[in-house]
Amino acid sequence: MQKIAQLFLPLYGLVLLFGGFKGYQEGSDESLYIGGGSGVATLLLTALSLKRPRLSLALASLIALVLTGVMGWRFEKTGKLVPPGLIATTSLLATGIEALGAWKATEGE
Repeated sequence: MQKIAQLFLPLYGLVLLFGGFKGYQEGSDESLYIGGGSGVATLLLTALSLKRPRLSLALASLIALVLTGVMGWRFEKTGKLVPPGLIATTSLLATGIEALGAWKATEGE
């Protein structure tokens, strides 16, 4: 499960980064800060996961959990599927994958 989580993490980071820039193009500075910042943090955690998988995957699952809550709330408030519903669903999936990866991770592998 650790390897799956490490493979999923950069994909999730790129989705967040792309979403942040796309939102910024639509006039949302908040999207750039939250989406872009989360994407960069997730990509940095991808690199860290090679040396410290348990720590980095746990931190990534925390980022995904926060985004699940925030974007889930925004989806409930606006009813828009894109972007809040899509990011909330993707983040929920990422929370599960990264948390399981952290739980099963062995340091140094």
